[in-house]
Parts: sequence; C-alpha cells; structure tokens
Amino acid sequence: LISGDGYIQLNYLGEDEGILQVSLINSIGQTLHQQSEMISKNSPLKIDTASLSSGIYYLNITKGDQVQSIKFFSHANR
Repeated sequence: LISGDGYIQLNYLGEDEGILQVSLINSIGQTLHQQSEMISKNSPLKIDTASLSSGIYYLNITKGDQVQSIKFFSHANR
C-alpha cells in the first residue's frame, strides 16, 4: 500500500491473474467507492482519495475467496 497526495496505490504481488474487487468504506460502514479490475503480478491499482474528509476509512480487497481489510487515515488538505 502506497499513499500519495490524493490517492492510494495497491501493488498486487500474487502469482496468478484474476479479478480484484476493492471497496472503500467510511467509519460508519457506508461504501463510498467500488471497483473491479483484472489484475496480474506487480500490477498497480490506484484509488482516488482526494475528495475524502479527514477520518478513518477501510479498504476491503477481495480476490476469489480471499478477503483483506486495510484500515487507513485520511488527512484532508483543505
């Protein structure tokens, strides 16, 4: 996970190709963004976070039957 100015980048390190589903969820459980991408080894996936208010968020990442949740903080630059 790489955080930049207004985005988060995920770098997929798995060996096999497949569809990666990513959901961006706020601290009260609302889904703010969803996307599905065909992904292969070392493929980057950028998620726009520029419009997020300061707070706690979660990325839920699903590939097949594997699910990972990543908690992160957004600090609005406004």
